Amino acid sequence: MAFFSLIVPGQEKFSKWWHKLTTNALVAPVFMFFIVVFINMITAEDGISHLGRELSKSIQAAGFTITPLFTLTLHFASFFIAYGILVGGMIASVKMGAIGAKMSAMAGATITGYAVAQAGRQTLGRAGGALAQSETLQKMAKEKGVGGALARTGLRSSNWMSKGSFDIRSAPGVGEGMQQLAASQGLDIGQATGAGGFKKATEDKEKKKIEKEEEFMKMTGMDEAEKKEYIEKRSSFRKEGILRRINSKQKARVRKQMIGGTMSPSEQVEQEENIKANYDAKIEKVKTEKQYDRQKTLWENTKTRTDQDLESERRKLKENEAKAVDPNTQDPKKWRQEAEKNKQRIDALLKEREEARKAFADIEDDIARLEKSKKAEIGKIKKGGKRKPKDEEWIEKLRDAIKNEGETPPPSAGGTSVGESFRESTTPPSAN
Repeated sequence: MAFFSLIVPGQEKFSKWWHKLTTNALVAPVFMFFIVVFINMITAEDGISHLGRELSKSIQAAGFTITPLFTLTLHFASFFIAYGILVGGMIASVKMGAIGAKMSAMAGATITGYAVAQAGRQTLGRAGGALAQSETLQKMAKEKGVGGALARTGLRSSNWMSKGSFDIRSAPGVGEGMQQLAASQGLDIGQATGAGGFKKATEDKEKKKIEKEEEFMKMTGMDEAEKKEYIEKRSSFRKEGILRRINSKQKARVRKQMIGGTMSPSEQVEQEENIKANYDAKIEKVKTEKQYDRQKTLWENTKTRTDQDLESERRKLKENEAKAVDPNTQDPKKWRQEAEKNKQRIDALLKEREEARKAFADIEDDIARLEKSKKAEIGKIKKGGKRKPKDEEWIEKLRDAIKNEGETPPPSAGGTSVGESFRESTTPPSAN
């Protein structure tokens, strides 16, 4: 409404307010930028004050004598440079604010005209198109009398609504007046859009869809019979809502599968199961040879026992060390010897614990390496392929793509043609 008011007569006050608002919108950020530059120049170690000192040093190095008055003059000159940048920033921010106001008004006027027209085509235009296709209204229009006349009038109105652009800029007389009024304010409201209305937009969209289908069929080398069968299959898929739920990137990958082929789901599962069985056998062999269960039990028992013994020995060590330094103790040497024994027992417990942990950890590392290799081998299977999928398998892959949000196997060479796969297929099942 604020933008629209700029081109409506009798809104001078609001226009002035809006002009000031858009003018000042850029002033603050631009001016703040120059303030930051000004502060950095004054406060930084290598800023304005540094410039004065360097000039003084250069003059002294040349053999001239510098008086305190000259040094003060250099410092003042440096600060005048910074002050000049600040004043220049004020002027630049005001000018940029005026430019921003003009650009904002131009964009707003153009967007307003386009938005109103687009809304009209998507609401009234869509409704008009539906009425124009109404079989009931068409039957009534063939009848005589008042009812038939009203139906014919309704059909004409519906046709006009479905073809109308709803862009006021294209209206005879009105559009020219708006252009002149906007020009007097220094604005450009743009050109009229949406010629042909909702009906034309729908036809263009359908035309693009057909062109994409034809391009794909040409790329795969289908004959006329295969093209017809392919279109029927694709139509049934759309009705089931399968392809609608896959994004454009996933659709491209699925189409590429149809051209290049891929491993069937059953083959993939079979190979994955073989890999799992092979690596599981290797893991069991490692567990048996290295006594995995025994080492695990030994480590758990050792850990529990050493934790308890370490706690006890550390407590005794603390007590013996306290007695060794107590002036009331009769034989401090005895308690120092006991403390040394505590330390030796603690070291032995820590060593025993570490050996048990390492023995079990080595076995776990071997198992982890085998698990990693198993995962890598299964990943290779998902990237491989031997033949083109049948139509039923393709539908299954589409469903998997929907569930996994984008994980579809890549293509591979070989296999039957797309047309043959469609001829051999059965009726597509309903979507999940």
